[in-house]
Amino acid sequence: MSGRGRVLAAAIVAAAVLAGCQTMTGRTMGQWWDDKAATAKVKTALASKRLTTLTRVDVDAYDGTVYLTGNVPNEQAKQQIEDMARAAAGNRPVVSRLSVVGEATGAASPRTGTTRP
Repeated sequence: MSGRGRVLAAAIVAAAVLAGCQTMTGRTMGQWWDDKAATAKVKTALASKRLTTLTRVDVDAYDGTVYLTGNVPNEQAKQQIEDMARAAAGNRPVVSRLSVVGEATGAASPRTGTTRP
């Protein structure tokens, strides 16, 4: 096979692989890459603040939207993480699914439904 033939064969294989990615995930390789870059950017911004709750917060981007999930100790930490994520995400929307745990006293016990003193 000539040099030109090899280049053409490589281009056809590359096009098939990229088309396969879109078929399997519903996203183009470019969209997938943009989402991964946004995830990394937000994670880096959050990690730079060295918040102790970051091990319980997951960041993921899909179709241009950044999603935050996990548990935080109080409303202040939740707001701080959401604000930092929005700043790092730029013009991408941020959906927060963060749950505040451990802040309330006298909350109902999950097992009994009774309140604690």
